Amino acid sequence: MIAKRHIEGVQADAICVIFAYTPAPGEVWLNFAKLLDSPQFTLGARGHRFPAIEAWGRSEKEVILEVPYLTPENVYAWGGFVGSINHLRAVAAFDGDSDQFISEVPELLAQRGVRPGQEWWLPEEKSKEVARRMQAFARERYQHSGALKGSNLDRPL
Repeated sequence: MIAKRHIEGVQADAICVIFAYTPAPGEVWLNFAKLLDSPQFTLGARGHRFPAIEAWGRSEKEVILEVPYLTPENVYAWGGFVGSINHLRAVAAFDGDSDQFISEVPELLAQRGVRPGQEWWLPEEKSKEVARRMQAFARERYQHSGALKGSNLDRPL
């Protein structure tokens, strides 16, 4: 799971997607567990500080892959972080909500048990459903542009 405090640069309102995928050996660019076991890495890292490694250590089994595409079936979890009060108020203003609604944003969040900045995750099936809807939207949006021809969006759902 993604922990906000460990990811530098993640915005307070970021959306995160975790994929489940079994790669072929040629698709793996970097295997962090193997990197941490490497004597060359250990030697090169000596004297340097790596907050992510200190925080996660060997509890994470992450890899960097190069794959041609992922499908909605590869989506394991869809989630992210609720924005700050100021961000949520700015979004409400941009959406044209009333000044009264904008001023009530903190109370509305509290009524729903939502804290600004909190992490949230959808269950796996709901995550796949969101990905399928996004794929269908992309197909609909680009069906007349010719961009689908030969693309991964040209494949059946």
